[in-house]
Amino acid sequence: MRMTSVSAGVARLALTGAVVLAAAFTAGAAPAQAAVNAASNLNCPNDSVCLFDGAGRRFLTLPEGCWFNNIGAQGYSDKTRAAVNNTAYRVNLANWLAGESRWEHIVTVPPNGGEVSVPDRGLGGVDAVHSIC
Repeated sequence: MRMTSVSAGVARLALTGAVVLAAAFTAGAAPAQAAVNAASNLNCPNDSVCLFDGAGRRFLTLPEGCWFNNIGAQGYSDKTRAAVNNTAYRVNLANWLAGESRWEHIVTVPPNGGEVSVPDRGLGGVDAVHSIC
């Protein structure tokens, strides 16, 4: 069957659209893959909870157990930008609301390798870590 100039143009258009669509999917996948790889570079020992700063440096490693740790009182207030939980327990990250004299829950880090990012919230950052048994 011989292709007319109209059907050849439609075929070229369809092929061009498919190539553009494939390129868009590939380009969109790269940043997501990079984010996954960056998250898995957060090294934390087994049976520990680790906190990382904005540069991805681990600044605090806490042992598995049942505890509440006021890291703000230790000079680590608002420093956490990521957390990894290699324990068997859920871990909550909290902010101290001084004006209200209470703790505000920010995020829960799931057990067994859970990872979370903590954005700069502008409302105060992580001031406490609570391992919940």
